[in-house]
Amino acid sequence: MVKKLILLTGLLWGIQISNAETLSLVADKWCPYNCAPTEQHPGFMIEIAQRVFAKHDIAVNYYLVPWSRALHGVEQGQFDAAVGAARVEAPTLIYPGIEQGWMQNALWTLPERSFNYLGPPSLNDRVLGYTDGYSYGPALDRYIANPNGQARLQAFFGSSPLADAVKMLQAGRIDVLVEDANVLGFFLKSRQQPPLANVGKVISNAERQQVYIAFSPELPEAEQYARWLAEGTQTLRRSGELADILRHYGLRDWREAQSVSDY
Repeated sequence: MVKKLILLTGLLWGIQISNAETLSLVADKWCPYNCAPTEQHPGFMIEIAQRVFAKHDIAVNYYLVPWSRALHGVEQGQFDAAVGAARVEAPTLIYPGIEQGWMQNALWTLPERSFNYLGPPSLNDRVLGYTDGYSYGPALDRYIANPNGQARLQAFFGSSPLADAVKMLQAGRIDVLVEDANVLGFFLKSRQQPPLANVGKVISNAERQQVYIAFSPELPEAEQYARWLAEGTQTLRRSGELADILRHYGLRDWREAQSVSDY
């Protein structure tokens, strides 16, 4: 399903940008990293980009599109940058020198269920829910791609895959789902739903956990924009502005926390 595209205005943090360059950012909804463009707080990675590029008189236009289309569109130069990209899933994009976020995928189930995730073989007698087009690390990606195990898998598509997955988990139609801890925690809290049980992290190296706003190789200014974003992220961190942004989402600086919080 192609989501409706929504444009943010050029009024950023009280600064009116006129006759400015524009930068198109795309992603599917992955709150709190990137939320709906019309929300007061459109996601902490979007707010980082807004503040950094406003200082260079560049207006940020943020669109929601399915993730696979977002990556393809940025690779082909249809959009300028993808929000929430990891180097391993989109190696041809141009990345800032430092990350704009830190993720941690984990396996989740209902609290009353007894289960510990000990790697893909421990899922063999359970139905796993996942979002189509996402990468969860080499081991889990191979498990999902195995044609012999499709009866034990449930892919979620469209505009609200996490909402659909949680609903099916609560209804007993899947046994476990894989999702980022920040994303699932924010989703459940915002809907005043009880927490799910974290039954095991997806073990990943730092390169996979780091997420970025990554630029199109077809964009002539990509290297410059990546440098500005890396420098600007550090400036926001030193000034305390990054902490202020993250506080709106109930988060703290991932480099201070050293690991993503479990919900």
